Amino acid sequence: MENDQSSQVNKSRKRKTRKVLTLEDIHKIQSMVNQGLPTTAIASSLDSTISNINRIKSKIDYCEDNEIPLEKMMKKGGRKPVEGIPELHTKLLAIVQNGCVLTQKGMLNKLENYGLRCSQATVSRILKANKISRKRLRIRNTRTINQDIIDSRKVFASELTTNNINLLYLDVAGFNLHSSKNYGYSPSKCDRIGLVSTNTQPDVSLVAIINCREIVSSKLVEGEYNTQQILDFLNESWDESSLQSCITPNETRVIVNKERFHQSDEIKVWMNDRGITLMFLPPNSPQLSPIEEVFSAIKAHYRTLRPLAQDSETIKRYVSQAISSLNQDDSFSIERFYVMMRKFLDLALNGGNF
Repeated sequence: MENDQSSQVNKSRKRKTRKVLTLEDIHKIQSMVNQGLPTTAIASSLDSTISNINRIKSKIDYCEDNEIPLEKMMKKGGRKPVEGIPELHTKLLAIVQNGCVLTQKGMLNKLENYGLRCSQATVSRILKANKISRKRLRIRNTRTINQDIIDSRKVFASELTTNNINLLYLDVAGFNLHSSKNYGYSPSKCDRIGLVSTNTQPDVSLVAIINCREIVSSKLVEGEYNTQQILDFLNESWDESSLQSCITPNETRVIVNKERFHQSDEIKVWMNDRGITLMFLPPNSPQLSPIEEVFSAIKAHYRTLRPLAQDSETIKRYVSQAISSLNQDDSFSIERFYVMMRKFLDLALNGGNF
């Protein structure tokens, strides 16, 4: 019985929700105060709390003593707007576009040159509102942003068809013995030196042709490839039907870089006789060549094989093993590299830089 009574008392003493008072309510409170009505009566008539009415009364007294209009009481708090904010906003974004390495203090100095002044916090808010953040720079060779290269990429992208099946890539990659990560023991704080040949030519060269599904054909030779070896590789691949099955006459394009042997008349004649269009990659544009990603995957798999290769025959065996493993790996998808290449083609077609 006592518990029921205490629960009823608690319900009756339940705290009222504070009511948001309008300017009209404040004028009513001022009028009631001038009439001498008690605070409880004012709170009851406006369905508000006594503490809320007392707070408003103190503000009314302050406004009357300092001759401040009651409308000032309704003004929301917060930061004052920065004068000339539209111009400040535009100039700041232009400064970031033209000098991305500037710090926020550097941006403030630039703004002062335009006669605009604000706090660093304001600069930070504008950058955040436009989703601009500070990040580590990606270093890019100045040659890749040359306008001639951008134009050549645009022409290249405009000439490519949208069908991946008839778009093939031909390229050569090198494998060196001295590029293997060799290890040895030595006293503490003393380097262990491994001697390598100064010869920069590859010990083994891999030539390959890919389409959007697989490595169509590949061949390994010792040393560098020359024009005759490339022709032999193309003829062998054609006779084995591995390449021939991927070719649709007058609709297939083979993409190569501008190596000397790729530009030979013999290679061009071989392609023309089979209705294949030979196209050259723009300079400094590995993003437009998915075969570069394929070679990277082959080399990554090659480096995991043990023991380390100590002769050319072992290199050829390991590379062949890497190619075979990748062709059988369901998670390895050349089509994914083609999709990424297409994104860069769209960027190049619109005159973008990468």
